[in-house]
Amino acid sequence: REYRYQVAKSATGKLPRGGEPLTGALVTFTAACSPGASGFTNEAGNYALTYAGTRSGAVVGTNTVTILVPSTKPESEGMDLLHTATHEVRAAPQQINFEL
Repeated sequence: REYRYQVAKSATGKLPRGGEPLTGALVTFTAACSPGASGFTNEAGNYALTYAGTRSGAVVGTNTVTILVPSTKPESEGMDLLHTATHEVRAAPQQINFEL
């Protein structure tokens, strides 16, 4: 079964938390019946989304956004859910910022 979807060529953003950059967070965008897009924030709190492995961008349309952060629990090496949202991705290159 083949799915067809439109992709924004570039989707980047910034994640400040309390006015400070949020470092090491995993940002995922998931649209129905398409590959998800994800990216990690750098030291400045910036992220760039990639989908289907290494392609830049995200699928156009309504996406569920999930933001995970490294766990602070001593027994865990995983990630904890910080935030979820819905975002409408447009076809044009865009910056998608979330103030947490």
